[in-house]
Amino acid sequence: MSKHKKEGRVTVVLEQYWNELRQGREFPSENEINPEDIKHIWDYCFLIHVGPSEGHHYKYTYLGKKLIEAYGDDISKDEVNILVVPTKQRMIEKIEETVKKREPIHDESEFVNADSVMVRYRKIFLPLGRGSEVEYVIGAMRWKGF
Repeated sequence: MSKHKKEGRVTVVLEQYWNELRQGREFPSENEINPEDIKHIWDYCFLIHVGPSEGHHYKYTYLGKKLIEAYGDDISKDEVNILVVPTKQRMIEKIEETVKKREPIHDESEFVNADSVMVRYRKIFLPLGRGSEVEYVIGAMRWKGF
């Protein structure tokens, strides 16, 4: 989808793509996401599986290369709720807000990564699922190290 290349912000590009996919529905499903459609921002994206509604259980199913750089470590094999990263609690809050509101959630903040680099970021969290059940959260993060 070449029209996604006009906007530079990965958060804006992903939200536009998500809006196109949902076609009037509350949100699209995870299997509608085609990384090829957004390959120019895919390294800045993440995909998180949302477990059962009681005692949510979150796990990365995809973490882009640029996000691994931002965190200073490959945390994609870890469960988000047990991560030992400075953004752990904030990340859980934003995922839960996305699941509850079933709409895009934006976030801007900063943290010190595993390599002691100050990282300032802008993120978006978008729900994916079937009907009104959120099964995944897709997002993107643009960041800069200081």
